[in-house]
Amino acid sequence: MGTLSKSAEPQENVTRHLVLTSLASFIAGSIGRLVCHPLDTLKAKAQIEMSKLSVGDIFRRYLWNTAKQTMATEGIAGFYRGIGIAIAGSLPAGALYFGTYEWSKHLLQEKKIFGESQTLCYFFSGLIAETVSCIFWVPVDVIKERMQVQANLKTYHYRNTFDAIYKISKGEGLRGLYKAYGATIGSFGPYSAFYFLSLIHI
Repeated sequence: MGTLSKSAEPQENVTRHLVLTSLASFIAGSIGRLVCHPLDTLKAKAQIEMSKLSVGDIFRRYLWNTAKQTMATEGIAGFYRGIGIAIAGSLPAGALYFGTYEWSKHLLQEKKIFGESQTLCYFFSGLIAETVSCIFWVPVDVIKERMQVQANLKTYHYRNTFDAIYKISKGEGLRGLYKAYGATIGSFGPYSAFYFLSLIHI
């Protein structure tokens, strides 16, 4: 395993790199959201009914019919419900994600066991970054997905993102905004850890 250099980058270079990385992440993420959000909406709607269908019928009977029904009852806007919070939340969440990664990487490499091992340093930096950034990502996903499927469930109605935040916070408290936080860390934590780890081997 390789050894990390002990020479720290000048603070202004680290800050500049972090800002540029966060902005690039925000721009790329926003474009990706605009293109893929309709598919994400159909996926969220499909998950509600998926248990009732066989695998072969999911696309043939449900996804296509759901797309037609969404267009007929909600119009184009129905495919983009929740995109506002998804895009708005991606900038602070992305900045926190990459900022935490850079901060934890520099902090960990000062410890002997991590300073002598790129593998451990990158792995745990990625894990920490995901854990911290989910402070933003989890509420964003909760609000986004509820807005996407509210026309199907008909158990709640949110006029917009702010109305969703207000009603969830008032009715369920912070716990409502952070549902599945542990499960998210359990699945995406290792993903981020191996993602950053792979960067030093590619």
